[in-house]
Amino acid sequence: MVYDKKLVLHIPHFAWIDLNLIEVDHISFKEDLYKVFEQMGVLSWYSTMVKGAYKGREYEEENLTIYCDSILVNDIISEFIEIVRMHHYELRQELYAYELGNELVTVQIDL
Repeated sequence: MVYDKKLVLHIPHFAWIDLNLIEVDHISFKEDLYKVFEQMGVLSWYSTMVKGAYKGREYEEENLTIYCDSILVNDIISEFIEIVRMHHYELRQELYAYELGNELVTVQIDL
C-alpha cells in the first residue's frame, strides 16, 4: 500500500494568557483524536515534540505526523477541526495549525 499524503497536526501544550505561558489540557484532546483515528482505521502515526514561535513568543508543541491516502486525508482534517472546536475552551489558542504536503494551514475557531 502507498500512502501518498503526509499530514502533520500541531498539538498545543501551552497557551499564552496575559503574557504568561500556561500549560493546557492536551491529554484529553489527544485521547479524543486517538479514538477518532482508531474509528477511521488510522493505525499508526509519529509524535515529535518541537519548539515554535508565534508573534515573537516561544512555546512547545507536539506534532503528530500521519501518512495516509488521498481519500482519508480530508476526513482526518475534518475530524481534527471538529475535535479542536470541542476542546477550544481548554486549549485557548488564537490559531490551530496543520501541515499538508508543503502547506501550513491555520484555523481560527470562533465561538
